[in-house]
Amino acid sequence: HEFHYAQMTATGNDEPLADLADGQGNPLGASGYRRGHVSGTFFHAIARSA
Repeated sequence: HEFHYAQMTATGNDEPLADLADGQGNPLGASGYRRGHVSGTFFHAIARSA
């Protein structure tokens, strides 16, 4: 796995992309941004098992 580092300089007025939760389902708040058909995040999405 290669790590990349970045830093937000301004969040602007973009809409949040997703509401996050930890492995136990505890809410972590909104994260990521979206504008039109473009999205950006600093998290890895992992789906729940069926």
